[in-house]
Amino acid sequence: MFDAYIFYILVFFLTAIQSIVGVGVLVLGTPILLIFKINFIDILTFLLPTSIVTSLINYIYFNSKNMINFKIDKYTLKIFFLGTIPSVFIGLILLKNFEIYINFKYLVSGVLLISILLVNQKNIFYKVNRSIKFIFLIIIGIIHGLSNSGGSLLSIFFTTLNKKNESRYYITFFYF
Repeated sequence: MFDAYIFYILVFFLTAIQSIVGVGVLVLGTPILLIFKINFIDILTFLLPTSIVTSLINYIYFNSKNMINFKIDKYTLKIFFLGTIPSVFIGLILLKNFEIYINFKYLVSGVLLISILLVNQKNIFYKVNRSIKFIFLIIIGIIHGLSNSGGSLLSIFFTTLNKKNESRYYITFFYF
């Protein structure tokens, strides 16, 4: 059994990590809670709003401290909103229809393993054209809708495209 105190301490630390890095509540919280045999829908019900609020606070903080001296380019906004957002809904529809057939421990573990392998490929997205980047964002959206683990892939996508502060802002903005 998972103690409520441990749960809240875990969420506190995951929120702190997300405040610093841009991701954490969903990316790390989902697999940890799955290990403790908490139902996937229950995990989403609590962690998703927590992640949204954390990202919103980070976004407000970035903008209030005038830490941003650049703008998100229009192409990135366009491919994100046209590719990722609809894809998340596709993933959610797949989740709703095939939930009983999906082993979330394997799915989330697989996504995290792929993410770990991609982290070492720092320049992977510099070498591909815009169409491939768009397709990658569609895949991230579907994975995120299905597994709640697309944040790690999204982080890798943005850290390979931008400088450190820009990456943190992009991750915070788009994760929100």
